[in-house]
Amino acid sequence: MKILKNKINYFFVDEAGDPIFYNRYGRGIVGEEGCSKILLVGFIKTKNPQELRRAILELREEITAEFIVARKKEEIFRKRHKGKENIFYDDLVAKLFENKLHQAERNIIYFAARGNKTRQAPLSDAIQTAMLTFERKWETKINSEIEILSQTPSGEPCLQITDYMNWAVQRTFQKGDERYARFVREKISYLVDLYDFDSYPKNFYNRKNLFDINKISPL
Repeated sequence: MKILKNKINYFFVDEAGDPIFYNRYGRGIVGEEGCSKILLVGFIKTKNPQELRRAILELREEITAEFIVARKKEEIFRKRHKGKENIFYDDLVAKLFENKLHQAERNIIYFAARGNKTRQAPLSDAIQTAMLTFERKWETKINSEIEILSQTPSGEPCLQITDYMNWAVQRTFQKGDERYARFVREKISYLVDLYDFDSYPKNFYNRKNLFDINKISPL
């Protein structure tokens, strides 16, 4: 467990894919046109977002990106996520932040909002769940201040970086094309392929075990 070392951490959170399993008639449509095979949530973390906003095209050394990837397995969706798309999404958010919120005195978390749909409804509850899980695991209290904000990627350049990173990882899973993920993979400090049971317990990747298409099992 890392001790608190930063005054403020900024997280910029977005997703790739979607939490949809069924069409409006209840028919399973995972993998069909317009419905992804995975849901991925990820963030970039930085101590200096102002610098990123001035130089968005440069992926600077201070950027780290982390991801939770969930394969759409219907049995797990029904049992673990109660068959609810919002719960599926929020469970991944909680997992993404489970070990991150004790490292700074203040955490400012930007979630991507697109159009009129913020997709942020119980996200504060998901963050709270992440904190409680950490506190139970380590028997220590998180006293960090948490601020949750919603912004469009077009209005927040840092979210555009998250969007690109997510897209690069998603493309590896969905299309078997890792060209773009390979370009930025040294920026990926942590990625969990949550339901890749065939690769377990090696279904997580970091800078020592770099994310690679040859290490993941097929969708």
